[in-house]
Amino acid sequence: MKKYYIDLDYTMLDTTKFHDKRRTMLQSYGISIEEQKDMEKYISQEEKRLMNLDYLCTKLCERHSSLPREEILSKIHKIIGDCYMYLYDDTIEFLEYLKSKGDEANILTWGDKSLQEEKIKGTKLEPYMNKVIITEELKYLIDIDYENGIFIDDNPRDLEGLYRNNPEQVIRMKRERAKYSECPLNINIKEYKSFRDLKHDLEQEDLQKQKFDEEQEL
Repeated sequence: MKKYYIDLDYTMLDTTKFHDKRRTMLQSYGISIEEQKDMEKYISQEEKRLMNLDYLCTKLCERHSSLPREEILSKIHKIIGDCYMYLYDDTIEFLEYLKSKGDEANILTWGDKSLQEEKIKGTKLEPYMNKVIITEELKYLIDIDYENGIFIDDNPRDLEGLYRNNPEQVIRMKRERAKYSECPLNINIKEYKSFRDLKHDLEQEDLQKQKFDEEQEL
């Protein structure tokens, strides 16, 4: 049995579409996308806070006091609750494949704990998972079984940090239009644009192993 630790954002969840949806909603209340991004940057860089959409909306509504804060928050939570709509179309297929092989799938995600919990609940992925690990610390500095893990992630920072922990394998998921898809990576690991491509390679590896085992029995 192999033990997979799979990232959520931009790996299983098309977080670009998710953020586009909530930014468009806020834009409908007169808050430009540029202003939203400026506020996100301020919260991250000046206040040193992880992204929390309740806090973001509260800050924006403080700036625009006439906005219906509770109505906006209700719509934000509806978007988060519908996160299953923003899963990449091969995510469930890949998780079912791992389950069929008897492998263990775990979510390993970094970010504001309350937001990530709500997003994961909205994705409806929990039935496919052995564990859900949400960390506000760097992924490569927490107490998990790195040595026997296969880590699938999109973020070069996390990939490089995980690689230094000498795990069984580190795999880069490089989705189109994803946040880090154009960022350089300073380690030599396998990269895939989809779970379907990864699944194909895993199936070929299984066939080769089966063929080798059969030859050994002759």
